[in-house]
Amino acid sequence: MQPASLPPEAAEPAASEPIRERRYDWDDPAPSAAAARDLDGLAFLHGTLDGTLPGPPVARTLDFTPVTVEPGEVVFEFTPADCAAAWCGWTRRVWQRA
Repeated sequence: MQPASLPPEAAEPAASEPIRERRYDWDDPAPSAAAARDLDGLAFLHGTLDGTLPGPPVARTLDFTPVTVEPGEVVFEFTPADCAAAWCGWTRRVWQRA
């Protein structure tokens, strides 16, 4: 079925355009959700930093990881990818301000 607002030839990418694909795995978030009931926020974040707790699935989606965890400050490392960018270039500006 073709989208109603696009002509049939515009619904499929042209043969000359590469189709971009991204596949990834993520950890089961249940152990982290259970630990969040018993740990304070700093201990919880230290668990994701040292690997004793799995990070959130969105961390794999956007490819970010915690680097340091201190009271009042958490620093993340982010690898920008074109799959996270909007046509207007918001990726860099949003992550700089996050």
